[in-house]
Amino acid sequence: MNPVYVKLEFEEAIEARKKLLSSQIGILELLKNLTNYFDLRDKERKISSKLKTEMNKIGNEINFLKEDLPETDSSVASIKKEPIKKVKKQAGRSLGLNAELEELNEKLRSLGA
Repeated sequence: MNPVYVKLEFEEAIEARKKLLSSQIGILELLKNLTNYFDLRDKERKISSKLKTEMNKIGNEINFLKEDLPETDSSVASIKKEPIKKVKKQAGRSLGLNAELEELNEKLRSLGA
């Protein structure tokens, strides 16, 4: 196969060279992004693996505690749970905190503590 030569004007040669260089830059940036992506995936996989092992440990500890702790009396377990009241946001944060503190103090007084 014989090479084919094409004569280009100076401006055309410069423009072709610029496009070739910009293509090479684009490919290098893409390669850099891909390596960064694969590094992040490896980190994610390692973190996920650690999280899974920690969750398994915690699950085992909970099961161990369930086996060791005595069973609760059914009358104690049937205590009525009060629904959580949503606190409306007030103008000042401190006002909301004070109202919430007073509400908790009232609940404590009503329980006889």
